[in-house]
This record gives sequence, C-alpha cells and structure tokens, in this order.
Amino acid sequence: MARKITKFGKELDSLIMEYCGSDYMFCLDYGMLETTLYSWKHGRSQLNLPKVALLAEYFAEKSGLPPLHFAIRLVSNHDTMLTVQSNFNKKINKQRAKDRAKQRYQEQKDKGSK
Repeated sequence: MARKITKFGKELDSLIMEYCGSDYMFCLDYGMLETTLYSWKHGRSQLNLPKVALLAEYFAEKSGLPPLHFAIRLVSNHDTMLTVQSNFNKKINKQRAKDRAKQRYQEQKDKGSK
C-alpha cells in the first residue's frame, strides 16, 4: 500500500518541478537515489536540519533566491512544525474563548450594576 505524500513532500515536489522538471532530473543533478527522495516525500524518513539546509542551498543556486527562502518553505511544511503550529493554534483559540467569556461576563455585570 502506497503511503500518502506529506505536506513537506508536496512542498519539496513543488520545488523540484519548478526548478528541475522531474524527480529523475533532480536526483540526477543532486546525486541521490529516487528511492531516498520517495522516502522523504512520503514521510518514511525525516530530514534533519543539515539536510534541509543543503536542499535550501541547492534550490538557491538554481533560482538566485536566498537559501533561507527555501529553508523556511520546507521547514514550515515539516510534520513536526505542523504539529507545533496546530498545538499553538489550539492553545490560542482556547485562550481567546476564555477572554470572550470573561468579556461577556463583565458586560453583563456592568449592565446589572446600572
């Protein structure tokens, strides 16, 4: 059963298509096996920061854009980062709901004291 491509994999695929045209051409130019690329795209293996930095540098050389541009695009779509962002959003939404409840309570309290 084939694994579903991750968000990181979709972002990497987008960069590969834009700057290399195909997985095959990317792997040939970058010097890696297509099976390794498949593993990265489908979450079978995780890239560490130095590997992400090397990919960012590769795409920067292809495009003329700074490596940080590509590092941010890749890291922001990594499963770990998506989990962190999701947890943060849940925490913020919970706090906002509490703040709204406090505000409604205070408004009702102020109406009652007039």
